[in-house]
Amino acid sequence: LRDKYETYAHGSLGNPGFDVYQRSLSQINEDLDVFVRCVHRMGTNRDAIKHHNDKYIRDYYYLKEEAIQGPRPIYFKTNKTYTDLRHRMMSKLLFEDEEQYGFSYDNNGRWCENNKQPEYIEPEKVSEIEVEEKKPEIVVEDEVIEDEVPYNSDNKIHIRETPNKESLNATVMGMATGIALRDLQRFVNSLRNTGFGGTIILGIMKDPEPGIVNYLQSKNVTIQYMSLAPNCTFPDIYKSKEEMEKEGDKRNFIGLTTCMEPYPDVKIRWVKYPLGRDWLQSCQPKCSGPVLLTDVRDVYFQRDPFGLPDENDKDNNEYYSVHTHTDRDQIQLFQEHPNETTSHWLIDWPVGTCKGRDNESAWKNKPMLCSGTTIATSVKAMMFYLNTMYDEMKLWLSKESCRFKTLADDQSIHNWLYYSNQFESSNSSENKIEVVSIPNRQGIVHTVGYETDVIFQSKIQYNMQVKKRTQDEAYAAPLIGQKADGTTWISSKKYQLTDGEGYFTNSDRSSRSRIIHQWDRASHPLISWLDKE
Repeated sequence: LRDKYETYAHGSLGNPGFDVYQRSLSQINEDLDVFVRCVHRMGTNRDAIKHHNDKYIRDYYYLKEEAIQGPRPIYFKTNKTYTDLRHRMMSKLLFEDEEQYGFSYDNNGRWCENNKQPEYIEPEKVSEIEVEEKKPEIVVEDEVIEDEVPYNSDNKIHIRETPNKESLNATVMGMATGIALRDLQRFVNSLRNTGFGGTIILGIMKDPEPGIVNYLQSKNVTIQYMSLAPNCTFPDIYKSKEEMEKEGDKRNFIGLTTCMEPYPDVKIRWVKYPLGRDWLQSCQPKCSGPVLLTDVRDVYFQRDPFGLPDENDKDNNEYYSVHTHTDRDQIQLFQEHPNETTSHWLIDWPVGTCKGRDNESAWKNKPMLCSGTTIATSVKAMMFYLNTMYDEMKLWLSKESCRFKTLADDQSIHNWLYYSNQFESSNSSENKIEVVSIPNRQGIVHTVGYETDVIFQSKIQYNMQVKKRTQDEAYAAPLIGQKADGTTWISSKKYQLTDGEGYFTNSDRSSRSRIIHQWDRASHPLISWLDKE
């Protein structure tokens, strides 16, 4: 960025003594000043700030309206997740630059003389606009908050020596290709330790990492070996050799140009649907009960997913109004955090492009359904789901307008089928299968990625920006409530996600969630606690 402004002579034109490496970013150019003030959520009156003529009030939202004139790119109109991610990346860039080249403003928004950060003075006033904003930023502070539930070793989940009879005919299955042994152990150990006595089916590549096969066999896991197909039969997703050569993401390139036997007609990430159907069929009659199709690397279990409700659950029947132990054939789809909607680019771009926008009100701005975990109360219901997904995937790949250079568009299809009522229209009236959407923290699956990511990233920003720690130091800094002895990893009182022992809870904050998905967004604080547990 500094090279650009030196190269194009934005600041040095007619001023030979102008050195971009001896100035803060705001001193180089007014465009960069907008960037600095945006990251620090500062106001717009640059001259008043610069000359100390006015008290400074943080007013980031007014800045946005002043700085952005004219039409905005589509991502910035509709995609809150995308813009939040870019803001974090831009923040990281600025914080590192300030450490090396100096500051433009102090923490009260006053111009810094000689680029040096003066002693911090607590601002007297905060803009009301920030207070009233619908989704306030989580600010992590260095403080000690005692949890209302003290640690008690008697409350830990004890390993069940005898399998639960309720889950003996249940099935948990997923693709585990390219997953390290430690990640497999978190998934399988936590599931078996809940007392789950049913069948675990995992697909792995031939010749996996040493120790994986022996470990899975010791845990009574049914191994399904997978192999790459020599040639894929679906149309090329890259439109030309030049476009393929320009692909900078090796993972993306592999995911869009390889496939698995015996289904070379779909992307490699999509093969879990037809393969899951085959695995489930080959497991009959043993696998005759409810089924969970799940991601593996970022999932662990706190309770048997198909166990009966416990004492806490009996007071919270809404969580189990669609419990798996029912007489009906039912597919359960699980919503992500309420702030994640189908206006996210992952749904809006593929579905809008493939299916058109004539009826977008039916599927847009709805709760995001996660394709990483799906439950069916019966084998029949899961087979219907897998077949419907596979058929729709082949349809998408047959149309050029529905082929996308992304690895995650199975979630696009997953949401499209539900919100366009395609699951319902594929159902025969005499063998009706119910398809339900369950709010996050109110069912068997608790998808924690959104909130844990916000908490962890906010901790990093706070430590870098306010505490002036390096990026590595900010990353390693503990979360509020994280205990040095590992008894818990986060404050239950401040964040209201967990109980006093660190276990994620349902929205009632008393009953522990059964399945935890996207836990890896919380990074090392949770990993250390999880491995200890």
